[in-house]
Amino acid sequence: MANGDIVPRTDEKKLMEYDDKMYQIVYRTEHGLKDIYIQTWSGNERMIALAKKLGFVEFKRKGGIRIVNEEKYDAITYIYKQDS
Repeated sequence: MANGDIVPRTDEKKLMEYDDKMYQIVYRTEHGLKDIYIQTWSGNERMIALAKKLGFVEFKRKGGIRIVNEEKYDAITYIYKQDS
């Protein structure tokens, strides 16, 4: 955000969705779920950025699993580990 204190109206929904996802992660880990796994493919750059922003780290990668427009992409599994 440009001035750091006002959320532009167009970003309010995205911010609320981000906050909800963070709440879900925190709630689940505080109530006994130790690890959360998610999966995507290496061509899904927006999902990869969101996963990293939410605190997920790459756990496993399988090369060349998905083909889109004749280009091979990796299957990626991310994990969010609850601190022990």
